[in-house]
Amino acid sequence: MIGYLEGTLKETSSKSALLLVSGVGYRVFATGNTLELLVKHNGTIGLYIHTAVREDALDLYGFLSKEDRDLF
Repeated sequence: MIGYLEGTLKETSSKSALLLVSGVGYRVFATGNTLELLVKHNGTIGLYIHTAVREDALDLYGFLSKEDRDLF
């Protein structure tokens, strides 16, 4: 399970961010507020991750703090 990712923000959409980590791009879903804060930040960013595994998908949800992730 992925619990934390640290890397460079490659791009964002209205619901997700593409986080480049050691040459691998991870699509991470996040709230609009979190995405706004990520765009304003230059350099390396880190997100606490909730990994959701389902029969038809493997989704990553990103949060700026452990508390927010745990509340999710």
